[in-house]
Amino acid sequence: MTPRPIFLRAAALAAVAVSTLAFAASAADFKGKTIKLVIGQSPGGGTDTLARTWSPFLSKHIPGNPTIVIEAQTGAGGMQAVNFVYEKARPDGLTLAWGGFNPVGMATDAQGLRADFTKFEFIGAGSSGGRVQITRTNVNPPIKTSEDIMKVQGLKQAGFRPTESLDIVGRLGMDVMGVKYRYVPGYQGAAKILPAMLQGEIDGMTTGITSLRTAFEPQMVSQGKAIMLWYFPFFDINGNPVKNSDFRDDEPAIQDVYKKVHGKDPSGEHWEALKWMQTVSGKTSMTVVAPPKTPKDIVDTLRKAYEAAKADPELAPALIKSTGSDMVYVTIPEGLKIMQMAQNPDPKIVKFLKEYIAAAEQ
Repeated sequence: MTPRPIFLRAAALAAVAVSTLAFAASAADFKGKTIKLVIGQSPGGGTDTLARTWSPFLSKHIPGNPTIVIEAQTGAGGMQAVNFVYEKARPDGLTLAWGGFNPVGMATDAQGLRADFTKFEFIGAGSSGGRVQITRTNVNPPIKTSEDIMKVQGLKQAGFRPTESLDIVGRLGMDVMGVKYRYVPGYQGAAKILPAMLQGEIDGMTTGITSLRTAFEPQMVSQGKAIMLWYFPFFDINGNPVKNSDFRDDEPAIQDVYKKVHGKDPSGEHWEALKWMQTVSGKTSMTVVAPPKTPKDIVDTLRKAYEAAKADPELAPALIKSTGSDMVYVTIPEGLKIMQMAQNPDPKIVKFLKEYIAAAEQ
């Protein structure tokens, strides 16, 4: 898994130790209660699958072992779910947002996003292993290797909406590489894009490793109909890309493909924006938050349960079975820092992203 800086690990251990003392004195009891995990994506997708795999382990480590149900609120590109938890959910620990972190919306003041993530009570965060670029092999001209993508003319890149993090990361990857492509938004989830790719309606998309392993790989990649061009790496605190062990040696990172094609390391404003995106959203696509002003004993109890659940030896095998990969997690201090980074980004990044999104909306 992705190595974590020593000072962050130490801070996390200290935080857990302090929290543990608090639990001994006062821990919220959820016996006989039901916790609702609100997600902003459709049932059956990667977020839903992860939430359903994770929820029994979270319940297992919460005092009283409450029932956990998943509720999908898919309006406004996922913003309805986080707005609901932010504005309407009671601060009693019984309604949580799962997977709703929106760093791009925070940084660019997206219309419709009313939630301030720095006011949520952060419980925990992780990612389903990474993001990948998948492309049909039967394009013009046909491709066999990742480097062949540079020869393709008029590639049609599917997406959801210009403000979607996956779409932005995917477009940035294409622009970093210098691929000639056309962005085609409007699809409602990877489950809709897969048949469109099979029919040749569009040529590629950026998605998560869960969709790669459970859908695209068995139905397209293994049959030679598609290729995983590259994965998008996580970055350490110094901005250096980190090898993701969820990917095989024959599944390259984008910077490795870039170096083969261009003979040097990637650089420039598109690369810097991609690094920012992968820092603030790459490892936090499955963020769990409670409503603002949730009492400290409840927050501490939920945080301790989250930490215990992610360390549960039975969780990783369950995740690999259901999604094809384990998750990569951030510590509580790291998660809080990432939220602050998203709330107070570099003005140059904000200006670039606003213009980048606007260009895709035209």
